[in-house]
Amino acid sequence: MNFNKTLLALTLTSTLAACGGSSGGSTSETENPPAPPVVVETVVEGKAVKGVLNNAVVTVYKFVDGAPVALTEDELSDADITTDDQGNYTFTVLDYTGPIKIELSPSTDPANPTTMTCDAPDGCGGVALGAPIDLTAADPNFKLAAISVVESDTSGEVKVNVSALTHLAAELIEADENGITNEVVAARSATIASNFGIVGDITQLEPTVTTDASAVAGEDNEAELRYGLINAGIMQALFTGEADSTAVLSSKLAAVAADLKTNDGKILVNQDEDEEFELSLADVLSGAASAAEKAADAIAADDSITGAEDIIDSLEQEEVNLVNEQAYQEANVGEDGLAETGVETPTEGDAIDKAKAMVEDIRLFSHLFDLNSTEGAGIKTQGEEYVELLDNASIMLEQETENFTLLAKVSEVVAGLALEFEEEVLTNETTSGGVAIPDGVLSEAGSGLITFNQNTATGGVLFTVNATDAGEVVALNISAEFADEGNSVLLTLDGLLESAGAKLTLSEGSFAKLSLDKVASREAFESGEYDGEITSGELDLTLTLAQKATDTVTNPVIFSGLLQTKLLAVDKRTYDDDLYRQGLLIAKPRIEKIALPEMLSLSGSFSSEEGDSVKATLTVNTNKLAEHEAPEFKYNGKEIENVLAVTISADLNTFTLADLVKLGRTLFPYTFKLD
Repeated sequence: MNFNKTLLALTLTSTLAACGGSSGGSTSETENPPAPPVVVETVVEGKAVKGVLNNAVVTVYKFVDGAPVALTEDELSDADITTDDQGNYTFTVLDYTGPIKIELSPSTDPANPTTMTCDAPDGCGGVALGAPIDLTAADPNFKLAAISVVESDTSGEVKVNVSALTHLAAELIEADENGITNEVVAARSATIASNFGIVGDITQLEPTVTTDASAVAGEDNEAELRYGLINAGIMQALFTGEADSTAVLSSKLAAVAADLKTNDGKILVNQDEDEEFELSLADVLSGAASAAEKAADAIAADDSITGAEDIIDSLEQEEVNLVNEQAYQEANVGEDGLAETGVETPTEGDAIDKAKAMVEDIRLFSHLFDLNSTEGAGIKTQGEEYVELLDNASIMLEQETENFTLLAKVSEVVAGLALEFEEEVLTNETTSGGVAIPDGVLSEAGSGLITFNQNTATGGVLFTVNATDAGEVVALNISAEFADEGNSVLLTLDGLLESAGAKLTLSEGSFAKLSLDKVASREAFESGEYDGEITSGELDLTLTLAQKATDTVTNPVIFSGLLQTKLLAVDKRTYDDDLYRQGLLIAKPRIEKIALPEMLSLSGSFSSEEGDSVKATLTVNTNKLAEHEAPEFKYNGKEIENVLAVTISADLNTFTLADLVKLGRTLFPYTFKLD
């Protein structure tokens, strides 16, 4: 507990004076002057995290007629307030109650600059994740604010943390036509929190520093962890596409604030197609999911963290939750493009009133699902049916991930063929008989053709894919269009993939977008210098996925809706098996990139043959494909570090196969084998 020494001294003085006065004598006011007024001191402390702000200048304001006015020396006991290297700050206000604004800004001293840790997973305009941004040099007009309330019953302490979310809330609070009141502060802060699914007061919660593996591992508050991830997601959205960090934060945060004011606090689900920057919920959630993935990777690499496996599992689940939420928002966006978020209205009254309301909520919920009560039994039963339906749907999705992996592989192959058509390496004439689906796409028992049908109206290429694979069927139409800049290809898909367990039907509007690491130029391709690879992509599919009834699946599930996933570039190693089997040589493995889905998210309607139906979103992590790596080649248990390819230029008629093998074994004892 913090004691106020002045208040304690005055209390003792008053007590002694009262005791002395009871003796009956009277004293003059000169001998016993009235006690000076009590100065009420309130300590305000907090932390600035967007990432962590070090040596930021802290300015404190009150509000007069709705406008912020800096506190005077009589109202603020501290001068030259700055944040420390962990972003912490503290100051004391004197004799003040009401709304208070805390604003952070960069130092003006280049020799002692203000820095901000970059917490964007992909970096901040040339500044790497976890590295500092020199705001004094790069963004001197940057401001970050929070508005809270100093009340008369705060017991001498107030916590006010500052983040990107508190800054946006502050902008809404100051723009509110009802003025700066305690109620407006609470309501507008709740609006911003609900936009991003954060439960709690965003000035009281301390966002987790996601660039610090130990901080993430030690976090025991789910709301604060999500807060930190959302914070990082906002940074990612602000810096996407930026070459450097000059004035990015100040200009883009101003644009975000303007949009929020126009939309009464609501945020766009996806950016509009105009060239102006807009913060979208989808971009923030995607960035937050990437931040969770990066944090898990950092914890996995830190041997000092105990219980890392459980922490990583929790982060992976949070990543799935964020992807899930993004898919749900995009599938349910309204005509205005804005996200619908339910803002909870705080219960008015004192602590007793709030406790009563909470008890009533708990009683209502428990009454509906009371096993000993018949009232609410229908809700309970239907709830159980929905849970079972979603469990079955989740099982179906996990079992059918191979279908989506196959779709990604086929898309990757078609993208490569489209590139060859683009560069005129392939033509209508050379492909008149079709192109066989390459090894590694289907199983050894599978076979199929990719045929070229015709040019599209926009100059693209239309392919038909037909294949069978141990009872599975692939029948797809895929048109390929290259972007004007030549470093990505858009594949529009429709058709079906059928397995033993389910039938996947793709509707018009489905697409796969694949990014190339180099621009596809005809000159480079014709000269043999083009060695570009697919680096990333996405699937966005409108589909129906129907589970088949079997002895074990008695109530099959049908899904209709949208699937969205990122495609990941994964290394694939292949060897020249024919030459290996002949015993002539073992070639160095070819390493190529193939596109596989990182995680799958279905959002739409799930139903069963028995008539149950529910709208929901399901996401599964596809077996940590980011860590996928084929094993290195081994021969008789011995790893070969440098595998050599040997070319024999002599007349082979004078050599027998045994002669070649004998020669090879003599020169390179671990690179030849005779079956």
